[in-house]
Amino acid sequence: MTEKTPKDIRRRPVAFNYNDPHQRALYEHTLKFTNFSAYIKSLIQRDMDTVK
Repeated sequence: MTEKTPKDIRRRPVAFNYNDPHQRALYEHTLKFTNFSAYIKSLIQRDMDTVK
């Protein structure tokens, strides 16, 4: 049986200013996704794939 290693999780919070119409629209768009973390990671990956 293999030993499990503890996860080493790092967090990068995102804040949205709800009084700013553009940021509010960004925030409301994210509500369409049940897994915000996975959504953000997919955007980062897409950026990494296009910006070389």
